[in-house]
Amino acid sequence: DLARDVEEKVGTVEAVRFFKIASGKSVPTDHHLESWIARLKDVAKTKDEKRRIVLAFAKEFPFTDDVDHGKVRTWVRGMLAKGDARGTVAKRVSFVRTYWQHLKDEGLIPPEDRTFMGVMPEGSNKTKAQREEEREPFTPVEVVKLLTAAGERKDHDLAVLIWLAMWTGCRIEELCSLKVTEVGADRIHVRDAKTKAGNRLVPLHPRVRPIVAKLKERSKDGYLLSGLTFNKYGDRSNAVGKRFGRLKADLGFGASHVFHSIRKTVVTLLENAGVPEGVAADIVGHDKKTITYGLYS
Repeated sequence: DLARDVEEKVGTVEAVRFFKIASGKSVPTDHHLESWIARLKDVAKTKDEKRRIVLAFAKEFPFTDDVDHGKVRTWVRGMLAKGDARGTVAKRVSFVRTYWQHLKDEGLIPPEDRTFMGVMPEGSNKTKAQREEEREPFTPVEVVKLLTAAGERKDHDLAVLIWLAMWTGCRIEELCSLKVTEVGADRIHVRDAKTKAGNRLVPLHPRVRPIVAKLKERSKDGYLLSGLTFNKYGDRSNAVGKRFGRLKADLGFGASHVFHSIRKTVVTLLENAGVPEGVAADIVGHDKKTITYGLYS
């Protein structure tokens, strides 16, 4: 009688939803999001990314009973059809699948549920190394073009960053986090790099030493590139990196060219100059077991 009464008042779909929620067979999709986030051991930036993706999924599917295998496959194909990179879509699916497993662990989803099984269409998901290999180096002329364009925009910080990268092959975050105490007259000491091999001494070319000396002298905050701002994750390269992205796009460069491409340019020039691969690996901070020229040149 109660079911008929509710159905008459709010309609069949709403009645079914009401009873599923009342009986615990459905909950708001994001209902346990924060408890899941709290359990994660990821850094704050990754947690925020996972929260954002799950919330976007929950906006598409407000209640857990809205979610089924067919609808998730349609959701995935919709993202791919919009032109989202396969790797990006796969990451979103992975985050949501992990959250879905959390709901299963909490007893909110049947343990036999296979909603996310095989929702990605066939095809290989490229690894980070494979994606990095696809990035193209700038030519030396193109790097100078970028440097000139930054100067014309009166973006001093970006121009100096490009200048340092073209003479050292350092990553953007390595340069932006470099402290004056880590800079000598003829070398810089890269610490806290992504890998053990990344912690290294990088020689400073005579052409760049006078500028580095001036940067050290003028620093007001202890960093070689003084005045850059931190984002909420403690990253000093975020804002200037985005400006580089806009600059290279305005000059006609696409997704295969990024700031990291300057690093590839340097490695290519080292190879062309006959520098032994082991020495080049020491300069740019590659593990000696990797094939530096094969991957970057």
